[in-house]
Amino acid sequence: MTGVLRLFREIDTPSRPREFSGGLRRAVTVLAAGTALFVLLYIGHVFEYAGMYLNQNSFRGIAVAFVLALIYLLYPATRSAPRDKLPWYDLLLLVVAIIMPLYYGIAYPSQLARWQMNTVTPVEIVMGAITLAVLFEATRRLTGLALPLLGTFLCFYVIFGQSFPGFLQHKGISLPFFMTSVGYTEGLFGFVTGIGLTIVLMFIIFGQFLLDSGGGEFFVKLANALIGKYRGGPAKMAVVASAFFAMFSGDTLANVATTGTVTIPLMKRTGYEPHFAGAVEAVASNGGQFTPPVMGAVAFVMAEFLQMPYWSIALAAAIPAFMYFVVIYIGVDVEAAKNGLVGLPQGERPSLKETLKEGWVYLLPLVVLVYLLGGLMLRPEISALYALLVLIIVTMLRKKTRMSPKRLVSALEHGVVMSLIAMVAIFAAGVVVQAFFLSGISGKLASGIVTVSGGQLFIALLLAAAASFVMGMGLATIVIYVVLSTFIAPALLSSGVPVLASHMFVFWWGLTSTITPPVAGNVFVACAISGAGVWKTGIAAMRLGMMAYVIPFVFVYQPALLLLSTSPMEVVRVVLITLGATAALSYGTGQWLLARLKLWESAVLVVGGVLLLMFNWISIGIGVAAILAIFLLQLLSVKRARMAAEQAITSTVPD
Repeated sequence: MTGVLRLFREIDTPSRPREFSGGLRRAVTVLAAGTALFVLLYIGHVFEYAGMYLNQNSFRGIAVAFVLALIYLLYPATRSAPRDKLPWYDLLLLVVAIIMPLYYGIAYPSQLARWQMNTVTPVEIVMGAITLAVLFEATRRLTGLALPLLGTFLCFYVIFGQSFPGFLQHKGISLPFFMTSVGYTEGLFGFVTGIGLTIVLMFIIFGQFLLDSGGGEFFVKLANALIGKYRGGPAKMAVVASAFFAMFSGDTLANVATTGTVTIPLMKRTGYEPHFAGAVEAVASNGGQFTPPVMGAVAFVMAEFLQMPYWSIALAAAIPAFMYFVVIYIGVDVEAAKNGLVGLPQGERPSLKETLKEGWVYLLPLVVLVYLLGGLMLRPEISALYALLVLIIVTMLRKKTRMSPKRLVSALEHGVVMSLIAMVAIFAAGVVVQAFFLSGISGKLASGIVTVSGGQLFIALLLAAAASFVMGMGLATIVIYVVLSTFIAPALLSSGVPVLASHMFVFWWGLTSTITPPVAGNVFVACAISGAGVWKTGIAAMRLGMMAYVIPFVFVYQPALLLLSTSPMEVVRVVLITLGATAALSYGTGQWLLARLKLWESAVLVVGGVLLLMFNWISIGIGVAAILAIFLLQLLSVKRARMAAEQAITSTVPD
């Protein structure tokens, strides 16, 4: 696990983590495990049962202080900085980073009335400004410059709006009002941060316990037992295992770094080229983020934002996610067929019966989680907490899966450390969102996109897709959704797109940045494991994950794909046509159907798939005819080749 953490951190962050020994190493363990335990106790209402009431704002202040302290303990200012000691300036920043959040957490109950009246003391203004600066520096160390620069710009824009030119100009906001709103009542300690510290962190901790207790190995074995025998089985197994863990991780990069260390070498060993093996892992991990029931915790955040039932979000996401993985499956199968690859021999495949017998302890907590979420409709963080308790209890029943106290502490520590990038990005996103709302620019951006598009929905979608792609670069999954739903989704709403389709559109397109060069974080992590080139892997990932670019346009024009239709027959029609189109596009771009396709045959299949996606009966008829024609030609070609081979064998056999 330590090696995986090091690999992930060295690739994913602008600065590499420190590697302490002695007292500082123990301090990291105590602080990280203590933070996890603090969050678990709060979610489980243990403080209340013990007679120590802790309101949500006080909890957020204390938890933010812990997280920022960990970041300044672990992450130096630059990659080249020494990693075996804590310099004086980082110790100073660490102290500064915890003062204001702790003050907020302790003073909140007694000072709330004053802060709600936008009254802050000069000392509180200075403390708030310094804390924002320290927060943005921590964000830079873990995520790069994009998010802290955006946050800094918006803070200045809110305060000095009267000095900006043209349509950007607004009347400005006083410094005390800004600081109370962004630093004391909302913003840093607001709704977004609360979601991060409860829902997101809880699921990351649950996923980490699942991995550290042996669940990672079990699910890889389970996927191998189920589909390892089929053509290209190891790659198909990688798709299943990676997609599953990405649902819980909330961070595609972390998932590539963990499951990829198992799946990528196995794919290479069974005949897949390194760049293709890396691409499979990258796109599968990406797909897990929009796959229900968890969707990397975005399902719960989206439900909160849209004030919709959680299961409405999960069900709406199911069909598009299924189609995404259909394309990946076809791509993997086509690659195996072109290279003559076969499944794993029986001796290298685990027994399904034995795998389930040994690993049922990892399935039970997931069944409990889904039941609590869907059956009892409990809050997601409570459901994840109960599922975690079930996991710990059932793993204790068997010696092989039992977690010692040391392993339990290690899992708590790993869960928090692996969440730091997501947490600090969420804190910064809370500031960005609040500053954005204070500026009143959301309506201007929405009207700007509508004006530039000339009222043409397709142009508006292209602009929104481009903006989502650029703004999603380098951000954690949950932050991609929070930022884009705030900045870009309102423009689609103004263009007449249904609210759920608007939010799904920007979320899907924001995630394309993880597999699309030049940023393509998933691809960089996968390449570090596979040893392949970034651009070659990135191009393969774009081909395998093509539906991430296409499906969002489909469910805007055909909302039935998101189950936004009262007619079951309409849903079936849209699903069948989209499936046919995705299959045609997959086989066409992969240049294989029943046998290798000629270039013109591939082009016809691609055109046929595009025609199906136009969703009018004339284009559908032409598309179906084109696809059937290529299929029949391939069938005839394969039949002729088989007959020729049989004749050749017959002619060589003596009478």
